[in-house]
Amino acid sequence: MLLNMTTTDTPGRNRSPPDGYRLSKIVFDPSTGMPTELSTSNKAAINVMSNPNNANCPNRCFRPADVAFDNKGRLFMTSDTTNEVWVIGGA
Repeated sequence: MLLNMTTTDTPGRNRSPPDGYRLSKIVFDPSTGMPTELSTSNKAAINVMSNPNNANCPNRCFRPADVAFDNKGRLFMTSDTTNEVWVIGGA
């Protein structure tokens, strides 16, 4: 059963000041299959990776484009602005 959900947040380009540009996870209760936080919670998304200064975004920061897990449980995240692939363990 799914215990965590990983999500990326890449906001629209017209947002001022920039917000988002992060990798977050949402924890699920294994007995119910539901998120542990309410849908109205402002702390449901736990930041795994974020930029130190979103004022540099979107051109001088990582911008999550896609995520995928391999069969070893590692999370791969691509950034389309930096052309990087991040490997994140324990996400």
